[in-house]
This record gives sequence, structure tokens and C-alpha cells, in this order.
Amino acid sequence: MKRTEVDQQIDEAIAFIEKSGITLPHHARWDLETWYQHRDLAEEMRKRAIGWNVIDFGSADFYKTGVVLYTFSNGIFDPATYKPLDQAYAHRLFILREGQEIVTEHHLTKIEDIVVFAGAGLNVELHNAGPNEELDTANEVRIMRNGIWQSYKPGVIITLIPGERIRFEPKHYHRPSGHGGTVLIEEVSDVTDDLKESCHLPGEKALLFIEVEEDEKPRHLLCTELPGTEKFDQLVQMYLR
Repeated sequence: MKRTEVDQQIDEAIAFIEKSGITLPHHARWDLETWYQHRDLAEEMRKRAIGWNVIDFGSADFYKTGVVLYTFSNGIFDPATYKPLDQAYAHRLFILREGQEIVTEHHLTKIEDIVVFAGAGLNVELHNAGPNEELDTANEVRIMRNGIWQSYKPGVIITLIPGERIRFEPKHYHRPSGHGGTVLIEEVSDVTDDLKESCHLPGEKALLFIEVEEDEKPRHLLCTELPGTEKFDQLVQMYLR
């Protein structure tokens, strides 16, 4: 994606989030110059992937398969034990447009509560994961929805409206998509490491970090571009020096 497109998506996400009654932290609006001025404050945020991510999962069609997310808080895994070093939770927001979907995925160990916070509805297609990561089309999916255990036929698409929630546990394949307009989703979960935790269908492309084509100075930085990263240094050399 071009930098102009990334910035546009984040600008629209900020407007929608704040219209929904959530005030983002001040650094959610920092541009490249401001991050450079406060670069000594970024270490923990960089390690925890705090901040923005704009993802098209490698589809090259963001409006069909893509999502904008903002991570407020996250823990860090011990690389030796793969256990959290400090906090055991993460807190994120997702913005999906009507018909825009996230690729089918499940998680190895992470449990996550998905709450439809504001806007339109959320469609979720459900399956269990089979032994070779394929879709289990035979067995019902038992899942907690709005605090009640419910069972669904594999492949069912359920619609959640604002105020409703669903809990995904390991081996719950889910494919969320916007329904009826733009929707704001809150995720409260175990510590998140998407590269290690997310499992996708065999052969399905699911790149979690985009390559940005630089066509203007950034108005926003992604969580992979914060001070301390090679990309940040490249942007500083390109636009500030």
C-alpha cells in the first residue's frame, strides 16, 4: 500500500473511533517529526507492538480483505518459555468496513473476547480446526456468546450487533466481516504475538504486516515503524535529514 493510503485509513479510523466515544492516547496522532522528538519514549511501545497496524493480508485488495487495528496494551513473551514476562493480557481495537473481512484464522493458545463496540454489525463464520489445520466440517462449534455457551453447525455465519460479544478459544476458526456498515470491535485477550499465535488455512495467504510504498512524508507511523526499528531510521534519513 502507498503511504498516502495508509495515512488515509488511519485518519478515517481515528475519526470513527473518536465519534464512537473513545479518546485515543496522544501518541496515536504523532507524526514522524513528533516521534523523532520523543524517540527515547518508544522502547516499550515498540517491543509490545503498541500503536497502529493496517493490514491487507497480502490480498492487494484492502477493501475486500483487510483491517485497521490499534493496540492499546500488550505483554511480552519470554523467548525461552513462551510465557508472559509481565502482563498476561492485550487490548486492541479493530475497524472493519461493510463486506471487508479478516482472513480465516485460529490461535494456538490465545483466548480472546471480541466485543462489537459501536457502528454496524459483525458477521463471523465459525468452524473448528481439524488435525491438519483444515476446516472441520463435521463437528459443531461450541462457543461462548454473550456469556452463554452455545453450539453451532460448522460453517454457520452469526451476526453480532453493538453490545454483543463472542469468545474465541484455541482451535476456533473464525472469519469476521463487516455487516451493514463500518463496525468498531474491541478485543480483550491473552498476550498477543500474531506471528507465532495465528494459524491460517493451508495455502491461504495471510501476511500480517504490509510493505509501505513511500509517496509522501508519513502523518502516522505503524507499530512496525517506531523508533528503534530499521524502518524508522530509513524514514528519518528520507524526510528529516
